[in-house]
Amino acid sequence: MKEKEPRVLLIKSYRKDGPDTITQPLGLMYLAASVRNQWPGAALRIVDMRLEPLRADDMLRSFRPDTVGISALTVEADAMHQAAAELRREGFEGLIIAGGPHVSSFTFDVMQDGNIDLAVVGEGENTIVEILERRKAAQPLFDIPGTAFRRNGQIHIAEPRAFMENLDDIPWPAWNLTDIAAYSSRNRFSNMARRRYMAVLTSRGCPFHCIFCHKIHGKKVRGRSAKDVLNEMERLHAVHGIEEVEIIDDFFNYDLTRVQEIFRGIRERGMKVRVAFPNALRGDRLDGETLRIMREGGTYFAGFAVETASPRLQKMIRKHINLKKLRTAVEDAVKEGIFCQGFFMLGFPTETRDEMLQTIEFAASLPLHLATFSLVIPYRGTEIYEMASSLGKRTDYDYGDLSITGGANISELSDEELRAIARLANRRFYLRPGQIWRLLRKHPNRRDMVRYAVSFARRAFGSGDR
Repeated sequence: MKEKEPRVLLIKSYRKDGPDTITQPLGLMYLAASVRNQWPGAALRIVDMRLEPLRADDMLRSFRPDTVGISALTVEADAMHQAAAELRREGFEGLIIAGGPHVSSFTFDVMQDGNIDLAVVGEGENTIVEILERRKAAQPLFDIPGTAFRRNGQIHIAEPRAFMENLDDIPWPAWNLTDIAAYSSRNRFSNMARRRYMAVLTSRGCPFHCIFCHKIHGKKVRGRSAKDVLNEMERLHAVHGIEEVEIIDDFFNYDLTRVQEIFRGIRERGMKVRVAFPNALRGDRLDGETLRIMREGGTYFAGFAVETASPRLQKMIRKHINLKKLRTAVEDAVKEGIFCQGFFMLGFPTETRDEMLQTIEFAASLPLHLATFSLVIPYRGTEIYEMASSLGKRTDYDYGDLSITGGANISELSDEELRAIARLANRRFYLRPGQIWRLLRKHPNRRDMVRYAVSFARRAFGSGDR
């Protein structure tokens, strides 16, 4: 008798009032690829609630999953729990697993939900395979590394799962389980153009110790080989018609030799693809030659995370970015014709109003085309959360407030003062002489200018960023 193959439904949760920028659920696509690699006959389905409603009754009737995995960011946590409850109401008796960044930070909170059987903490590719293997063998699901579980009514967190060292061994994401055209028509991280694109992850982990950042992939960079990255890009371009890749690493340019090898390889293989970096680049680790090679290999957009221009705060948050080198990198990128955006944070614990103004003036002094000023968010599991708590700041925010446009405030300023300075930042940056004209002239997607204008008006003159 043929052994029954897994039937796995993977859900990307979403709240209706959440961010309007979306990209492919790459984490779920990697999980699906790992399951398929272990069981080629496995039935797999991905439902991205940002594109379509769950419709649990129809899905259970037509697809008949035996295992469901739900992924969520913290701002989507309520939607994750609602999806689990809906599945149970419709009679689903199989395994429900929660995963994603929220679960890794709020593990105990998640496991308070009796509709959720297991939580996956950290990288999930090997974990999901072991869970399914144990299920098929009718073995207990206790103590699987990288999970949280209940036993005798108590919540337990198993030992961490070791990070995968050779990322070239991980199967490429299950691209065929997503509607590529649907994502290409929506607002995305870089949002520079409407073309057929795919998010690509070329490395995991980051060696820096910024106190506001997650630790899901560890504090050591594990990079895929340039050959494996190029092979994936080539496959995407030739088979799936991908015209652009959006690289979403934590720290892409940890090895400039590898960076140059990838972009020279794009040209040598004749791939007609554009490359965008909505994040992934550390500005003070780039040089003019590398930026030139990146531009020649298709790079047209680069985001630079600066956070603060205060030397005191750079030391406190342990970003330790060299602002002089970052300025040179931005200037070199602009000279190469790369459209540049800067990312800044306002409202760190102990940050003064003068330090916020220092960051705003620094942003306005750079030749950036766009700038985003975000409020600092105290995610549980980060050092900034502990710092804010120790200083008596409020940290028990609702999940919906834990976003860059939410209501969190751990600064020394009142809520209104903090939002007023965020509005000032947008006016100071965009209302400089010639800046709007420069943006209109250089932006690759001029059809989006109305949306930019509405967003700017809300952020620069509205009652708040929410």
